[in-house]
Amino acid sequence: MLNSTCRFEDPFHVTVTHYLCALFSIPIYGISYTILLFKCPPHFYKYRNLLVIHITSGVLLEAHMGLWRAKVTFPWGALCANGLLAEYSPNLFQLWNFLFQFTAFSTVTLFVHRMEIVNIGITKCQKVVYFLRYAFYLNLPLLFVFNIFTYQDLSNQNGYKMKMEEARNSKIPDFMWCSNCFFMIFDSWIFIIYYCLAYAAVLCAFLTGGLAAFVTIRSLNSINIHLSERSVRIQKNFLYSLVVAAFIHIAFIFIPLSIFFAANFLFLEWSSLSHYLTFIVQEHGAASTLVMLITNTLLRKAAIQMCFSLFSSLRVRKDVPSIMISYVA
Repeated sequence: MLNSTCRFEDPFHVTVTHYLCALFSIPIYGISYTILLFKCPPHFYKYRNLLVIHITSGVLLEAHMGLWRAKVTFPWGALCANGLLAEYSPNLFQLWNFLFQFTAFSTVTLFVHRMEIVNIGITKCQKVVYFLRYAFYLNLPLLFVFNIFTYQDLSNQNGYKMKMEEARNSKIPDFMWCSNCFFMIFDSWIFIIYYCLAYAAVLCAFLTGGLAAFVTIRSLNSINIHLSERSVRIQKNFLYSLVVAAFIHIAFIFIPLSIFFAANFLFLEWSSLSHYLTFIVQEHGAASTLVMLITNTLLRKAAIQMCFSLFSSLRVRKDVPSIMISYVA
């Protein structure tokens, strides 16, 4: 249990934003699950299942970050947590890494599936895609192992925090000496190996998805395509929607992470942004799901129809009492 010196007060607007994020996410995820699970045509079931898994990765990551309530402390570049499970902050950081790998895995699977749908044979580019995908898959067990090994460096940091005070010639706040605050220890070989593996996995995932999208669009534009014109149009829309959603993932995750990474080496006085960096990461799943609902024509039509039916049914229920009163009168 953390004592009072380990706690820090969040500004009122941060607390309000935390609850607004939940209000933003719940209807988006609810509509998405309802459409995919109950209104999806049978011939899209496989893609539907992959989308459900991918959206679930965002739900899990958002719920996890909501319990963790982490923020980047500027100018120190440490991660400090103030949530319900803040005392287990190193473990929650490790779990966050696992969930992030799950999101990357589901994204890669979606792009490869879209490529396989429109290609009958196996081209040289597809072989490269499969090679990169397997390189990404082989990286995941290594990341899992080294992620576990980082616990010792994350949990026992008093010596490293003293070193940071000397290096920056400034006193660390009292709450940062507790276990709910920790630094990325870049002079640890375990951390260095873990980060090298992590960036290699990110690079493989990015190249796999990008090359798979290229192969897909090239096949859809080919004169030898075996699909009808309507099917080609639908497949292009699916791919476009997936690419835009993936771009949201990349922007909402890697921009905050890049700032956090830079804060470990540079003196950044951005304390006003500390909470919002983690909010951006937390909401990347809901944002990408919303973008997918908007850009995917079939999902958008189903969402509009579902909302219209819901509002119509509510309107009918409101009209029933007045109708009954006029009938009795």
